[in-house]
Parts: sequence; structure tokens; C-alpha cells
Amino acid sequence: MALFKVNTGTREQEVVCLRWNWEVSIPELKTSVFVIPGGGVKNGEDRLVVMNAEARAVINRQRGSSPEYVFTYSKGQPVDRINTGKGVRALYAQF
Repeated sequence: MALFKVNTGTREQEVVCLRWNWEVSIPELKTSVFVIPGGGVKNGEDRLVVMNAEARAVINRQRGSSPEYVFTYSKGQPVDRINTGKGVRALYAQF
């Protein structure tokens, strides 16, 4: 999660609430982006999250872990903060 956050410039709450259905495929570029709805963004406007190679690698490691949330703790439960025990364990589970 921390690597994704650093490589995309997203805020903590945007990262922990990230959902798979917010991912938008861009076939022409052979990649995808996330569009976070304005309700989950500080300024209230939809946010486009473009990923570099490192952020993309983090996302690819998370695929299949949960049908709804990108970053989960256990049994599909979303992580609520990056700096809690759950968030730290979820972070280390990426490696």
C-alpha cells in the first residue's frame, strides 16, 4: 500500500478504500487507471490515478485477493489505515 501511495500521489483514505470496479482499462496503451469517485476524494471531484510500473506491480500482486477491495486484511475485509497493525500486516503481505 505504501509503495502504491508513494508512486501515485494518492492520499491514505483513497488507497485503503480503492475498489476493483474503479479500475478502467485503456486497451490502446495496454494499461489501466483508477477513477476514484468524488465522494472518496478530499476536494469532492473524481480523481484519475495513473500508475507507473511500480504502482502497477503492486496492483498486480493484489489481483485475486478480494473481489471488491484492492487492499484487504483478511477474508476480504478492507484495511482502514495504513499505519495500523492491519495495514502494516497487509503491506508486508505484498512481499
